[in-house]
Amino acid sequence: MPRWSKARYDQVVSGTLGGIAERFGWNPTWFRVIYVVLTVLTGVIPGVLLYFFLALTMK
Repeated sequence: MPRWSKARYDQVVSGTLGGIAERFGWNPTWFRVIYVVLTVLTGVIPGVLLYFFLALTMK
């Protein structure tokens, strides 16, 4: 199974969400919008912690 990797060219903060969107073939902008909406709806902390965890563990 290939490793998850950050986006090299489609970065906003660290390339984490862009890398996930690339892996699944999704539009990175829409993926970011959906992620922000879900993060706000869940109380911000879970989404922020997940983002930092992914940013640290993705290559």
